[in-house]
Amino acid sequence: MTTAREIEYRADGKTMVGRLTLPDGEGRRPAVLIAHEGPGLDDHQRHRADELAELGYVAFALD
Repeated sequence: MTTAREIEYRADGKTMVGRLTLPDGEGRRPAVLIAHEGPGLDDHQRHRADELAELGYVAFALD
């Protein structure tokens, strides 16, 4: 099981929204940043974050 939420952050004066997905459990975990191609964050990158969290990674799909 995992927990996912949208995270707002600022970049170049713009508000961006990324997806942070966390694996269950306590303690330190390896982390992965997921970048998109040209058009921006979409369901493919969001799904990859979920898949990686299922494997035990903290995953952030950035916009």
